[in-house]
Amino acid sequence: MSPRLIIILLAFLVTIIGVGGAFLWGVFAGIRAVLGVLFRLGLLLILVVLVLVFLLMKQEKR
Repeated sequence: MSPRLIIILLAFLVTIIGVGGAFLWGVFAGIRAVLGVLFRLGLLLILVVLVLVFLLMKQEKR
């Protein structure tokens, strides 16, 4: 094997690993963003339900 061929193969491998790593990073970042939004929506939903329950309790006491 010539040194030039080895360098080309190494460059090729590094490029593929870099692109794959960037792709995986993007996928993980996307999943994290979606989970964060769902988590916030869940918290918002819980707060809304608590407020509604509180208001219904106040209505019942009258």
